[in-house]
Amino acid sequence: MVSLAAVALLGACGAGDTDGPGDSCAGGTVTVLAASSLGPALTEAGAAFRESTGCDAELRVSTGSSTSLAGQIVGGAPADVFVAAGESAARSVAGAVDGAGEPLLFAANVAALMTRDPSVASVGELVTARSRGVTVGLCVSSAPCGALADEVLAKAAPGSARDLIVSTEAPSAGDLRAKIMMGEVDAGIVFASDCTGVASPVRCSDIPDAQNSRVGYLAVALRDGAAARQFVRFLASPDGSEFLGKYGFLAP
Repeated sequence: MVSLAAVALLGACGAGDTDGPGDSCAGGTVTVLAASSLGPALTEAGAAFRESTGCDAELRVSTGSSTSLAGQIVGGAPADVFVAAGESAARSVAGAVDGAGEPLLFAANVAALMTRDPSVASVGELVTARSRGVTVGLCVSSAPCGALADEVLAKAAPGSARDLIVSTEAPSAGDLRAKIMMGEVDAGIVFASDCTGVASPVRCSDIPDAQNSRVGYLAVALRDGAAARQFVRFLASPDGSEFLGKYGFLAP
């Protein structure tokens, strides 16, 4: 399910923040469709965006699986900015939408193990958890979080069969995190940023670098509007990187 949040961005655009003569980001609404793993950060991004750019606009953020959102945009869903986990979704949208800008890489993420069950502290223990009655969740392979989990499993447990490991599949990173937090699932492979703010009985464990993989985040301005371009540039700026770092995202 797509979640929706609106963040009011107050302030005024100075002349130094505009993109060209007569091109101002003052007022209006910027509709952002973003990867669900970015939801907690982007729905709180208003103050940081305002302070960094001085842009007076309303930012409306909807989140979901990057793959699903890309399909919606290509199918005509209205959006000013697309923020995707993974290069393929971002580039497919940029190539299909007239007037879209070039995808801009601005952050990265790695995988982590999230669990409510103390018997699961490694990927190896996750692989055998279902046989011990522990429910295991993964994102669907078509979603970036699921593709990342498949890469981790291929490195940590070569030859393991996904259908023998997983008890339930989630359409997005946000959905999988929610299932574990609410106790619907005991353990799963999530984005490391999803571990921000977790509390007992849920805990996260790092996955060793040799077993892990990285996913890049790219932003695309889909409309020829100053505010949309300002937001994309903010995400890739030092201010944006510092803000996202508070939510567990890595520099690209």
